[in-house]
Amino acid sequence: MGQPISERRGRSLPRRRHDLAKSIRETLLALGGQAHRTVVIAQLAREFGHDERHIPDDFRNSVVRCFEDMIRDEAKRTALGFHLPFGDGSYRWAVKVASQSRSTNTHTARLVA
Repeated sequence: MGQPISERRGRSLPRRRHDLAKSIRETLLALGGQAHRTVVIAQLAREFGHDERHIPDDFRNSVVRCFEDMIRDEAKRTALGFHLPFGDGSYRWAVKVASQSRSTNTHTARLVA
């Protein structure tokens, strides 16, 4: 038969940081554009063949570290559309799509005017 669940190993994360960031972005978009980071990590774990009840710490830490690194780098943050809707330290991750940022800017400009 197959291996016991505790011995099954999922695929490893992409070696390139940017590929992992793109996977995080795709997952956020699939979840409606934003989600708590535990939901994002669980979804990625499923996609990479891990049991979401037993996500390896190194997998979880790599996903968190990648998102945090991308959010700190303005160019990468902008390119990927990553943001923290509730501010620094928030565990709610989000991704902006181009039309969202334009409508938000237009709405903000109307409020200021």
